[in-house]
Amino acid sequence: SVSGNTATLIAGSTATGGAISTLNGTTTLTGSTISLSGNQAANSGGGINSKNVALSSSMVTANNNVAVTGSGGAINVVGGSLTVTAGTSLTLNQNQAGAYGGGIQTPSWIGTLDTLTATGNIAGKSGGAIYNGSGNFTATGAVVLADNLAKDGTGGALNMLAGDVNLATVNGSATVTGNIASGSGGGIYNTQNVSVGNANGAV
Repeated sequence: SVSGNTATLIAGSTATGGAISTLNGTTTLTGSTISLSGNQAANSGGGINSKNVALSSSMVTANNNVAVTGSGGAINVVGGSLTVTAGTSLTLNQNQAGAYGGGIQTPSWIGTLDTLTATGNIAGKSGGAIYNGSGNFTATGAVVLADNLAKDGTGGALNMLAGDVNLATVNGSATVTGNIASGSGGGIYNTQNVSVGNANGAV
């Protein structure tokens, strides 16, 4: 558990990564259950600010993290990629960012999630829950994207600039509801293909 940390803006400081900041390396979250909660940064990466981030856990939960003026309320990836190991489930609840990605901002997404739950996340610009620059975004299990907000941009829950979105492609249902964006894509915004639901599920 990583919780209750704060990076405060002072003279000469960028105040990124409320809990963890690694500008030239990789931050890896591994173990059966990882919790990232209640962290805050004055700028980007309320929980984690890192060049690369790797998620390798059966369950990663990020709740109530805040990036006050920057991007990535829980996790902000700077110039690198976010890599997900197969079998990882992700929950993002009540995270906030002043700019992009209320829960997560990353230039590149690599890998496939099992389940995804994102509720009540807020971005000041685009990507209420997740803002992703490139790479296919896939979750094979149950997906819930609910009540997320992109205040001044696109993608109330999920904002993609390149790559396909594939949700609930194997097991479970996909629920996309109550998300709001001031621009296009109240729930999901993508420049390419979006597939939601499968024979075993529903939207």
